[in-house]
Parts: sequence; structure tokens; C-alpha cells
Amino acid sequence: MNRLFGRAVAISGDAALVYEVNLDSDRGRVFVFRRNGTEWSYSESLLPAVRFPGDFFGSDMALDDEVALIGAFGDPLNVETAHNDRSGSIFLLNLTQP
Repeated sequence: MNRLFGRAVAISGDAALVYEVNLDSDRGRVFVFRRNGTEWSYSESLLPAVRFPGDFFGSDMALDDEVALIGAFGDPLNVETAHNDRSGSIFLLNLTQP
């Protein structure tokens, strides 16, 4: 797979979000890293519940403490016409909730 890692990054406190896109499908994913002292380690991956080729989930991000805003500029407004409509979406996530 052809992937691009780290094109977008958001850091706040002891949390960091890192964007990765699969260049074959243009589907994005966000990796969460946590800092403990001076060490950073992988915590989890974030994905939308429904994914579409070309969603670019994570291409724009903001992080304030444990609240993340994650953009997906290619996400369709209507899933039935996914390839005709690329209005985009923004996801509001609380990273402390399971």
C-alpha cells in the first residue's frame, strides 16, 4: 500500500493526533499517541463509522486537551450519492470517552 504518514499533526498536552492517508484509495485515518514523561507511544486509531474512498478523514485537525475536531473534506453529504457529492464533514470527538 502507498501511504502518507504525518501530513497533518495536532498536539495538545500529552496527546498527539497524526494523519495518515492511503494514497491508493484516499481514505484517511488518525493515529492517537500519548506522552508519558519523555516517551510517546501509540494509543489508538480513529476512523469514521462509515468510510468512503476519497474521504481524506483527518486531513485537517485541531486538538484542545482531550477534545478533537477532525475534518474529512471529501466525505459525502448523502451516502446514496457518495460519488456525486463531496461536501465534507467535521467530527467532534472526546478522546477520554470509550
